[in-house]
Amino acid sequence: MGDRTSRKLARLLGANRNAAVMPDLGETVDFLRRRACVAEANLRWETSRESRKPARPEVRSQWGEDTLLWDLFGQQQTGFFIEAGAFDGYQFSTTYLFECVGWSGLLVEPLPDRAAQCRQHRPGSRVVEAALTRPGSPNMTTLTIVEDAEMLSFLELTATHELRLAGEASPVMTRPLQVETATLDDLLRGHEGQIDFITLDVEGNELAALEGFDVERWQPR
Repeated sequence: MGDRTSRKLARLLGANRNAAVMPDLGETVDFLRRRACVAEANLRWETSRESRKPARPEVRSQWGEDTLLWDLFGQQQTGFFIEAGAFDGYQFSTTYLFECVGWSGLLVEPLPDRAAQCRQHRPGSRVVEAALTRPGSPNMTTLTIVEDAEMLSFLELTATHELRLAGEASPVMTRPLQVETATLDDLLRGHEGQIDFITLDVEGNELAALEGFDVERWQPR
């Protein structure tokens, strides 16, 4: 990378042009991809003729999943997504960006308070308060809520998730909560049309969620 390019990137990133150490190249590329993604989404939002526009587009995912999905589906004016483990529909959401430009979808979140917030943040999508599970499971189950880190709440404690909890800065406090369960097939009953993509972030319960989803029937793109 030439000195001139380095200075331009430093100014773009808000870095000191005289700094001896430039930002990591991977982080720089990720930053620029996010900027480009948001710019494209906002251009579509600003030129939309809808009388009641959704919220202005934002990239909200934790690890850039929405920018990757934008690379795949960003040219599509409308579409349908599923996001399980949607939390409040905003923090670390992989689908928020798409709803802002006219898409709709199914959002699944078992935490009652977060599901209520999700309905407020995501008026263009259907929000279901439930935990995804496999066929034949009871209608209710115990969700272990992780206090002060609700995104880490879980149904079954896997070895991987136990290590993740052990890495928290402060001791983990938990409490049980009875929540309703459902399979994705149950929630999609009556759905017509293409499913473009699905994101699952259910803290180790992904396999059970997939067992309740007929991939051959739905064939998500």
